[in-house]
Amino acid sequence: MNKVVRQLLTIAVICLLYGCANVVPPTGGPKDMEPATISNSVPENGSINFKGKVIILEFDELVKLDNIQQKLLTTPYISSSNIECKLIKNRLHIELDSLEENTTYSLTFPDCIKDVNQGNTKVYQFAFSTGPYLDKGSLKGSVTFPTLQKAQEAYVGIYKGSPDTNTLLKRPMYLGKAKNGSYQLQNLKEGTYTVIAWIDEIKNNQWDKGREKVSFNYPVEVDTNTTCDHILYPMDEKKPTYSYSQKLNKTHILQFSENIKDFIPNKDIPYLVQKEKVYLFSSTYQEIPIQYTVRDSSNNEYTDTITTRFIESKQRIDFSCMVKNNTVFPHDTIVISCNKPIKEINQNLAESTTEVKAFKKDTYTAAILTETFKDTFNLQLNKGFLISIHDDSSEVVKTIIKKAEEENYGSIEYQVINKDSTFILQLINSKREIIHTNINKKSVYIPRLSPDTYTFIYIEDKNNNQQWDKGDIINNIQPERIIFLDKKIILKANWEIKAQKIEISEQK
Repeated sequence: MNKVVRQLLTIAVICLLYGCANVVPPTGGPKDMEPATISNSVPENGSINFKGKVIILEFDELVKLDNIQQKLLTTPYISSSNIECKLIKNRLHIELDSLEENTTYSLTFPDCIKDVNQGNTKVYQFAFSTGPYLDKGSLKGSVTFPTLQKAQEAYVGIYKGSPDTNTLLKRPMYLGKAKNGSYQLQNLKEGTYTVIAWIDEIKNNQWDKGREKVSFNYPVEVDTNTTCDHILYPMDEKKPTYSYSQKLNKTHILQFSENIKDFIPNKDIPYLVQKEKVYLFSSTYQEIPIQYTVRDSSNNEYTDTITTRFIESKQRIDFSCMVKNNTVFPHDTIVISCNKPIKEINQNLAESTTEVKAFKKDTYTAAILTETFKDTFNLQLNKGFLISIHDDSSEVVKTIIKKAEEENYGSIEYQVINKDSTFILQLINSKREIIHTNINKKSVYIPRLSPDTYTFIYIEDKNNNQQWDKGDIINNIQPERIIFLDKKIILKANWEIKAQKIEISEQK
């Protein structure tokens, strides 16, 4: 072979190699939206009497792994330290250690195996048994919030027997994951279980009591085709705690770790709750030992005993008052709220172009009763109209009061069709504000509503304490059911909407 021929052959080989190294995929055609499928496995899916340690899953195309050690779910639970995953081309090798005898194992791969081209994925499942039979129990269902919104990602845990602290605060016997509001667990041992669903905010594959939204059902008899639906409720069990106090002139302020709903002292002392603070007031300089209980929005309680000290100080809270509503119907009241207890009202310091009468509504609120007036009237509350418990005077308040016209409002009349004798039904406007609360009344008429789109929230108040109770998972007490009703009422000005039926379905 002469030199020229050798050079031509060399060039040809280089061109071939270069061409192979720069493969250009064909353009056009539909985009691949299908995830890879398992084309072969060793052992076969559903095998029994498995005595090995390595599972091999072969896919029909090249795949890649996404945090598989953390996302892989094994039931019964196998510690990640006893699992090793290795990908060789399109074959996934899973080495498992410490397998128990006569046990059905299920491996679930949620969003951790993706095809190389487009990253398509799905939930893969694989089951085998180390004994002579494969468990056939199956559990499926939905996971939603009270609004009926689907839980995009939630865990479902299955525990043997009844719920208790020793059981539920450990890893579940079986663990699955809901996607887009649905879940299915297969190859379960048939029997009686506690089933819970939760949002794993701590990301430790187990429910954390008092910190994560949860739903539970017991007893659940699992057979070959069992359905168990879940509605997730907040299970806040973290008690509010006392943080610190601040002493101003005749005022003692208690600061807590979260917003407070109720403050219950064992002595008659004026107080005002504002978010996470409680203001205690006195008309004299003194020390008063008190025991108190505070509650948060989940009715968690904290009780303590302190000595309140009402001292003399240059630091004080300025007395402030504000008009809460300046559009009223004739003979209605104008509400004036204050940040300190009201000691005295000076009627003669209220100036108006129509006749009004002032009176004390409660500890922190004054009201002005209006007489008949045309369209508007001017109201001026001069300095000293209100005197606080600390003998300081309110500042001048000027406002224009407008007459509310009946024709600008509407009314709603409805009947509740349900089997509960005790319930709460809230009317909600488009801003998600509670406009009206109905306690146990089957027939209701609500006048003078602003034009809006209204919806309803129904609370099954089993113990008739006029508030929602979160239940107790450890003692198998279900939360009181909350239903965000689909029914919408569009109310326009001067409309009377009558004979609306609010139907509440029975809980399945």
